This record gives sequence, C-alpha cells and structure tokens, in this order.
Amino acid sequence: MLSVLRVFFGTLLIFSVFPLLSGMLLIRPGKDERIRPGALYVRGLFFMFGLFEAVTMVCFFFTRHLSVIAVSFTVIMVLSCIAGLVRYFMKGFMPELPEAAGMEKSVLISWVVFFVLLALQLLMSLLFMTSDGDDAYFLGHALLADEKDLCFVFEPYTGVYSSADYRHMLAAWPVFIAYVSRINGLHTAINAHTLMPLFLISASYLVYGFIGSHIFEGQKEKLPLFMTALALINIFGNQSVYTAQTFFLTRTWQGKAVLAALVIPAVFLAGLELAKRASGEDKTGSGGTYTFLLFVNLAGAMMSTMSLFLLPMAEAILTGIIAIRYKKPGYFVYMLLTFLPLMYLLAVYMAGEGLEVMARSIFGG
Repeated sequence: MLSVLRVFFGTLLIFSVFPLLSGMLLIRPGKDERIRPGALYVRGLFFMFGLFEAVTMVCFFFTRHLSVIAVSFTVIMVLSCIAGLVRYFMKGFMPELPEAAGMEKSVLISWVVFFVLLALQLLMSLLFMTSDGDDAYFLGHALLADEKDLCFVFEPYTGVYSSADYRHMLAAWPVFIAYVSRINGLHTAINAHTLMPLFLISASYLVYGFIGSHIFEGQKEKLPLFMTALALINIFGNQSVYTAQTFFLTRTWQGKAVLAALVIPAVFLAGLELAKRASGEDKTGSGGTYTFLLFVNLAGAMMSTMSLFLLPMAEAILTGIIAIRYKKPGYFVYMLLTFLPLMYLLAVYMAGEGLEVMARSIFGG
C-alpha cells in the first residue's frame, strides 16, 4: 500500500504539482488577470525541465551523485513553487476555463473526436510497450544512476567504469528519468516506457493547440479540426521506424523524440507569440516569452546535444524574420541572450570531445 501511495504522490508531485505551481513564475495573464491552465502547465513543465538541466550541469562540476542532484533540484523546485503560489495570491489570478455552453454542435463534436483519438493514443502508450535498441544505452544509464547513485560513470553495456562522454553527459534526460524513479519508486523502464509518455504526449498536444490558436485566431471553430488532423497523422504515420510520428508515439521516452515532438514546437510557439507582440496585436510585452524561451532552450539541451546548434539556428531565423519584418532589431538581440547557456554547453562539448580526440591521436586507442 505504501509503495502504491509513493508511486501516486511521487508522480503527482513531479508532473502536476511542480509544473502547475512553478509555472506561475512564467505565466502572463490575459484579460482580467485570467490564466489558462494549459498554458500554465506547459510553461511550468519547461521551467522544470530547464531547471533540472541547469542544476545537473552545475552539480556535475563537483559530483555525479544522483542523490545530490535530486536533493538540490527538489529544494529549488519547492522554493519555486512557493514563489509561484505567492505570485498567484498577490496578483489575484483567476483560471480561464473553456466554456462548452455556447459552443456550436459541430465544433463540440470535433472536440469530442479529437479527445477520443488522444485517449486512444494514451491508452495504447499505457498498455503496449515498443522496445528499442536505445533502451540498453539510455535506460541503462538511468538505471545505473538510480541503483549506483552515480551518473554517467559506468558503461551501460558492461557496467565497468568509463571516461566522460560529453556527447551524452551534457544531455541530462537519463538523469531525469532516474530522478523520477528515485521519487516515485518505479523502475526506470516502467517510468520511461509507460508513465512518462502519458504526460509528454499530452503536453505536446497542448503546445500544438496553442500553435493552432495563433494560426486560427478569430476562427476558433477550425482549431478542433486542426487538432484532429494532427492526431490522425500521428496515429497513421508509422510508415517506418524513422518517421516523426513513430518517434512521437513509440519512442516518446527518448530525449531526441521529446526534442522533436515537444521542444521544437515550443520554439515555434514562442516565435508566434513574439511576432504577435512585435506587430502590436498583443500589448503585454515580450519579456515573458524570452524567459519562457530561455527554459525551452535549457530543456532542449536536457533532451539531446543536437539542440546545442539546432535550436539557436531555428531561433535566429525566426527572430531575424520578425526583426526585419517589424523593424525591431532588439528582438534579435534579446534572442541571442536566451541561448547563451546553449553556447556555453556547446563550448564545453567541443572542448571535451576535442581533448578526447587529441588524446586518442597522441596515445592511440
């Protein structure tokens, strides 16, 4: 009974309490100080991911013990949640909930169809598991971190000590899986394959929904059709093991899949928000979006080292277009500040890999 309670409350803490309360620090309310719970959750989730990457990288300078990382991150997250609660009560925020009463019947049916398709995807993810060759490496690292309390110290294939692997060590996603297992008590494979996809798939569709709300602004009746089309494309997109849809639904637990399905769409969402504010349609200011984008970049670094150059390129193009189109070069300058952490991690990666290549060329092996 105690183990069941630990699983329930541990999972609830990480994937519900932490994002919803810490998201208060990044959310910008709409009219009448109203906030959308979905936007709150998405911002809180990226805040949590980005903060975990930052804490892990700082801890790696001193130790690779998972217990130190777990305690440090949990303490900072609890303090962030308290700060979020204080901001909530001080600002007098009110939730902005969707209203189905005045909705047309066709629109309501479209939303029902979408949620049925979403429930089907979540159910299949819960009941079935797709094994993959990367299980042995990434989940091996997560399992060793949880059981040995050391991160990226052992070779996951053999269990022997290994040298620093900067390519994988800078992406802390396996460490986060180990952290989840340390909190809720489940095996890392169960968390990665069964539990975490439920939240990651749902969060991805939240981001897609916000992108759609920007695209179809003033035409809300088209949004459920857009979401239904996306759900159908994802369900029937398994033409090969390499399609984006296959990664999204069967390899959700992998960092590169989360990068493609959740992080990169969040970058485009931030770009749409910036374009709207640059055009003068939104008067709330762009500072909150840049802060959100900073944590999106850190979350991308947590998922895969590909993001260290992929995200800055995408963001530079997006903000470059906005700066030229609306004659606001400051947008591009502010964007440069948001991926300074990525540039730092890229320098660490290049230095570490360069030193290793140099050592191999000199000493052989």
